[in-house]
Amino acid sequence: MLPQNRRWRAGQNLGHRKSPRREGLVLVLTRRANQSIMIGHEIVVTVLEVRGDQVRLGIKAPRSIDVHREEIFAQLQQANRDAVKSPKKALDALPDFAKSDDDDGGRNLH
Repeated sequence: MLPQNRRWRAGQNLGHRKSPRREGLVLVLTRRANQSIMIGHEIVVTVLEVRGDQVRLGIKAPRSIDVHREEIFAQLQQANRDAVKSPKKALDALPDFAKSDDDDGGRNLH
């Protein structure tokens, strides 16, 4: 049985946007300012301030863990997918050092 402050809700959309990531089970927690939640043993998320419909969060995590806002994460993922799709463009953008036939330093890029 889950503690009283933890409620799993299935299939609810918690925001005004539809997101496939938010389907399924969602852990819903209620916290007030200066209260925290733990994610695993190393990540602490603290509610710093609630002002109207905005919530300021503080996140303490090891440097090895990337922390991004969801929209920034989506942009990074798209940029990575775009970079993989167009390696020719990336190579064309490199300086002309790769075009030398005489001294390619062992890097035959032609």
